[in-house]
Amino acid sequence: MKRTLPALAPFILALALHGGAASQEASLGRVDFPVTGSAGCQRLFTEGLLALYSFQYDQAHVSFQAALDSDPQCAMAAWGDAMAYQHALWGVRDVAKGRAALARIAAEDRLTDRERGFIATARALYAVEEPQAALRAWLDAAAALHRERPGDDEAALQHALALMAVYEEGTETRELVRAGAIALEVHARKPDHPAAAHYAIHAFDTNDLAVLALPAARRYARIAPGSAHALHMPSHTFVQLGLWPEVVPSNEQAFAESKRAAAKLGQGPDKWDWHALTWLAAAHLELGQARRARQLLAETADVLARHDMGHQRDAYTDMLLGYVMQTGRWDEADALAAPLFVPPSGAAASAGHQHGAPAAANAADRSVGRARIAALRLRAEAAVRRGDLQAAEARVKDVREALERGNPYGSPRALTFIGAHLAEIEARVKVARAGSEEHKREVVAAIERSVELTDSLPVSGPTFLMPARERLAEALLAFGRPAEALAQYELVLRKRPNRALSLAGAALAAQGAGLRAKELAHAAALATQWKDADPDWKGLQQARRQ
Repeated sequence: MKRTLPALAPFILALALHGGAASQEASLGRVDFPVTGSAGCQRLFTEGLLALYSFQYDQAHVSFQAALDSDPQCAMAAWGDAMAYQHALWGVRDVAKGRAALARIAAEDRLTDRERGFIATARALYAVEEPQAALRAWLDAAAALHRERPGDDEAALQHALALMAVYEEGTETRELVRAGAIALEVHARKPDHPAAAHYAIHAFDTNDLAVLALPAARRYARIAPGSAHALHMPSHTFVQLGLWPEVVPSNEQAFAESKRAAAKLGQGPDKWDWHALTWLAAAHLELGQARRARQLLAETADVLARHDMGHQRDAYTDMLLGYVMQTGRWDEADALAAPLFVPPSGAAASAGHQHGAPAAANAADRSVGRARIAALRLRAEAAVRRGDLQAAEARVKDVREALERGNPYGSPRALTFIGAHLAEIEARVKVARAGSEEHKREVVAAIERSVELTDSLPVSGPTFLMPARERLAEALLAFGRPAEALAQYELVLRKRPNRALSLAGAALAAQGAGLRAKELAHAAALATQWKDADPDWKGLQQARRQ
């Protein structure tokens, strides 16, 4: 679509949205990256770069494109605009738009060697179609740039981000540590640089390494309070370390800022940070604040009814699973899951038309399918726990029939996980009906299969489903094997420090095993975590365990 606005209109829009370079620096951090071009080019490029460094991609596009429209020879703004079409750690890219942005580079012979080096990294990224191969090409180019310019902090951070993009699944801890070390070196020199703190948090987002990112995590939100993502990111470190009281304000502020930023850009609820809201609900549950979690669930259901774009449906699903499983309010599961069986209407139903691409509609369809299957699994779990065995069997059948019609997860591995969970439920139905030792062994074996499938997965953020190992501990405790149950609960707590249900279960298992010191230690940790819990929360948890 051709632009019909005067050439200066995007420039004016950027200033109106961000309040000028001074306020943008104050809200998104500080960076010193001189570029070839006019004063307006430099100002808007800096704004765009700050937004890019905190993954505020829409804001970045506004500033970079305004810079290009006001100064067509602002080549580095074209580089930044292209890089904002590659959401490196989110698996999202728009190759056509990225290439189009690079095509706007003009007067390249006027650029510095440094600028040409950065542009070369972007061209390497967009020269390749296959996503993983493109990331590796980018990594090679970014590593070369860093070698050539060892004292250039921006080149170092480009290298760190490319390392994380290639190794984000956590299979190469050494490379993630390398990325984090690069980021921390820059953070030590430039404590107000947003990317240095941000990338350190991402690189060390594992249970074993998170403590290395804690100082950067505690600083990042202060560096870039105008970024919803920057406000949320510290909670990645806080969750890994079990610092649940710090997770709450991090995500409250992130969600509020995302709404404010969306309003400024004329965007709706599909651009709100629903990811942060799910983490907020999870943190309230870990702190025993079920009332607040229930309120957030209701507010999300209200938005879902009016504006269903997939993001809200995914968020509602996660919050629903966490709420029911953490509180043990299994009798509420069917009613609370009802919104996930309502066909999408309005925005979600016409997503493909709105965005001009079938991919948008397909993404909405997959979100609906995932949500329905999750709701059916929850209903099956709730039914067996309520003792409604016929309903449990019916819901298991419903899940299998839904999966036969199509796999909305896009991964065969997800089907394996779901199949293992369904086998658990079927085994528990047998125990409820017959209660034989053979059937109990079958339950344990089925849950152990789920543990085997999921235990090696990296932990990043709260869990909304009860972890398989926690389900194993729960079954062992119910079957009169408290010492074994305690060992399993404590393994959960190593990966998920201060997880409330595992603390509660560990205290009960230790009591059953006659291990008084461990019972007191786990109970004390739980009491500390629940010091601001709802008044009736402890009673509910006790009732759930009887």
